[in-house]
Amino acid sequence: MKRLILSTGTTLACVLFATFPASSQQYTKYDCELAQRMLRDVAADVEKNYYDPKLHDIDWNAKVQQAKAHIDKTDSLDGARSEIAALLDNLNDSHTTFWPHPGNYKRDYGFDMAMVGDR
Repeated sequence: MKRLILSTGTTLACVLFATFPASSQQYTKYDCELAQRMLRDVAADVEKNYYDPKLHDIDWNAKVQQAKAHIDKTDSLDGARSEIAALLDNLNDSHTTFWPHPGNYKRDYGFDMAMVGDR
């Protein structure tokens, strides 16, 4: 029973450890500008191409300004991306989502794969 608990605990710890980035990224001025450009592009695309010209009677410009302020205050690019996704969530439309590039994360799990033996 102890082996089962130890094995399960170890496996769970490895899975949880593997889900976190190897190193934390700093939110730079470039990242903030990139997020603001993404926000501008998304907001403009919604205004131009959304099927409901009234945008479900949402004060779209106010929501965009609120997202812009939140992006300026956030401390990570992931936080900025989530603000853009939250903006689109205001439309309450499952077909309108934000899928940003996942980023360039390098994960180091603490071991390297190598061949052992003849097989």
